[in-house]
Amino acid sequence: MNSIYAKSESQNSNEITLVEHNNDLLNTYEKIKHKIGYKNIQDIIKDYDLEEILLKLFVMHDLGKINIKFQNKIKKNFELLEGKEIRHNILSGAFSKKLLEDIKTNDEILFNVMIKSIMYHHGHFKKYYNLNISDVEKSLYKDIEEAILDNNDYDLSDIEKQLSEVFKKDIKIDENILDYDFMNYFNKDFSNEGNLEVERENDYKLLYIFLKGYVNLVDHLASSKIKDYEYFFSKSNDYIQDKIRKFLAEKSKNKDQIVFNDIQKRVLENLNKNIITKGFTGSGKTVADHLWTNERKIFLVPTKISGENFYLDALKIYGEENVGILHGDINLYNIENKEIETRINLKLSDINLAHNLAKPYIISTIDQILLSLFKYPNYEKLLVNIYNSKITVDEVHLLNPKMFVILILFMDFTSKHFNVKYHLMTATMPKIYQQILESKKIMYSKTEDNYISFDTEFENNIQKNISNDIKKVKIDLIKEEKIKSILSKNKNKKILIVKNTIDESIKTYEKLYKQENFEVDLLHSRFKFEDKQGKYNKLNSIKEKDNKGIIWITTQLVETSLDLDFDILITDLAPIDSLIQRMGRCNRHNTKEYGEVYILENEKMIPYDKNLKDPSLKIIKNKKYKGKELGEKDRNQMLEEYYDEKKVFEYYKTNIEKAVFSIKRIWDIQKESFNYKDLIFNYDPYLNIVDNKMEAEKLFRDNTNINALLEKDFKEINEDFKTFNKKYLFNSIPISTSFYFKAKSIYGIRQDKIFRKNGVFVLDDSIVEYTKEKGLKLLKNKETDNFI
Repeated sequence: MNSIYAKSESQNSNEITLVEHNNDLLNTYEKIKHKIGYKNIQDIIKDYDLEEILLKLFVMHDLGKINIKFQNKIKKNFELLEGKEIRHNILSGAFSKKLLEDIKTNDEILFNVMIKSIMYHHGHFKKYYNLNISDVEKSLYKDIEEAILDNNDYDLSDIEKQLSEVFKKDIKIDENILDYDFMNYFNKDFSNEGNLEVERENDYKLLYIFLKGYVNLVDHLASSKIKDYEYFFSKSNDYIQDKIRKFLAEKSKNKDQIVFNDIQKRVLENLNKNIITKGFTGSGKTVADHLWTNERKIFLVPTKISGENFYLDALKIYGEENVGILHGDINLYNIENKEIETRINLKLSDINLAHNLAKPYIISTIDQILLSLFKYPNYEKLLVNIYNSKITVDEVHLLNPKMFVILILFMDFTSKHFNVKYHLMTATMPKIYQQILESKKIMYSKTEDNYISFDTEFENNIQKNISNDIKKVKIDLIKEEKIKSILSKNKNKKILIVKNTIDESIKTYEKLYKQENFEVDLLHSRFKFEDKQGKYNKLNSIKEKDNKGIIWITTQLVETSLDLDFDILITDLAPIDSLIQRMGRCNRHNTKEYGEVYILENEKMIPYDKNLKDPSLKIIKNKKYKGKELGEKDRNQMLEEYYDEKKVFEYYKTNIEKAVFSIKRIWDIQKESFNYKDLIFNYDPYLNIVDNKMEAEKLFRDNTNINALLEKDFKEINEDFKTFNKKYLFNSIPISTSFYFKAKSIYGIRQDKIFRKNGVFVLDDSIVEYTKEKGLKLLKNKETDNFI
């Protein structure tokens, strides 16, 4: 007799029966379930045991695979596939009435939550909205009842045995188990036809997010067939502290005197609280965060490159088995891609585990986590995955107002409902950000035991203890034409030039790349993956050159989390907070009396707002800063003055208001004030705001990049369909929407110059130039040369 299969044969395994797959789910659950339980979720359904509910869902979620069409697909009997196929997850709902009849009788809303958790574990509501009920009923009868249940060719006894064990009653799979009216629950919400109190309805909505997310998480991990992995830290706090001391000793000259500083001690005293840590580079914030350990930890960074740097350090402290990294390009770091040298090499299993946040310590770009607030399909899995985690957000001050508002809303929701603790790390913070956290109480109430507010006395003491005698820089304002003079006087020096736009960085490189006595390099985001990796590797391992200086020309990429140390910094004028970040790349290791910082007094400060430019220039020109040697305390004072400027405060205030308006429009919120409940619970949780994660990214970031291919690359890789996706990732170049529209404006709307083919943006070779040295450059249109 034939068995019922759940998975087809793959490179890693043979065909897997439904019972075997369900057993994998049950074993995975045992591995990842929290020992502390899920009390707030359990309290929603006091009359039922939450674990029993979950186990029932695990063994029910794929019962819809007991259908002839799915089994023929597994066996690759494609010639036998006739008629419309209904997805197995939808058909699984038909088994619910009989199996969950006691729950349906006593708590029909819980029954509705459970059946939807099963039906939507693949796809989403919108995808199935236009399903023809008669097609579903026909599939139940023809594909399940007639073809399998009434057919003696299939052995269902192992499935019946498994169901009986989980449900603790005798289960028989025959024609009586199917409910032909189960689709009545497809459109049925959790309000009990409007008779349920709002708070109670919200409880059921939260329960749905939890149950559905757990089904997705356990299903995806089980399907990966990865058995050997750690989901929780198994080491004690003392063990971690010892590893941190050894890590610091390797970097320190005084290897026998590793003592935690005041910031780090404060974190150790508040391991179970939400905390905010303010301090400059070198203050010990990152080490403090390593001490803020937990069974599960997520570290959020603003950029991919900063994430990679933290990841490499974390490996030394926690070990490879405990650390994962997650960002949009992570699939490119597969160790099987031998043709490309990268700083990070990951096994396919590590990439899979990272996508499922299935390692104790995950380092991730911030978007990978916050996008769940936009309720893309399967967003529920991420929320379940962070239950009882600690989440650190690094460089909070670099978040634009919209990202900051989304962060605060996400923190509010997850801290209250998923037991998440937060650590915000920042060099400084715009005044209005601090006011939102304090006065608006969006984050937490001051009176709660788990909250540490801004501790003014502590911060003042920290500021007093900051040495003003180390890591000094001397700043001056110059014109662009003075750059070559500075270079000629500083042969054999390491010089960093930071431009505000990619186009300007390319122009500067073209002027200087033949500079005598210097090796000149350029880095920006508009490179192919392999070329960009090569440049990152070179930048992170700068070595002194015999009788030769080094010049790196770059953009804002260097502002975050790069351990770079240059003798001289030449930078475009930028907001003070950005300038301070850039200054941190000059005399970073305190190897000289002071580093030299030259700020280019440009007429324009693209892409920054004029309301940020004017106060920045005013502070730079102040006699107590210009031409003076500035320590960290001085730079901190510059920041405080900057955020106190009325124009700066109004800029952030206005953009916060715009962000709030944008969010209200996305969620169709009409009332003046709102909180996380209005975002998550205003609509039923199975109604997605966007159709995919990419759409969520566009809403999260106001100016998203487009990945484009050069025409010659497209023609080459398009010839082999099997390798197209992989080669596309390696050869595509991120271009901003401003680049795209600039190209359109220069070359008109002609579709033969910049076009989409097979879903891919393609750039005609005649309008761009690409080299490994300069990256992608938009060429002038000879016909409209005076346009530029």
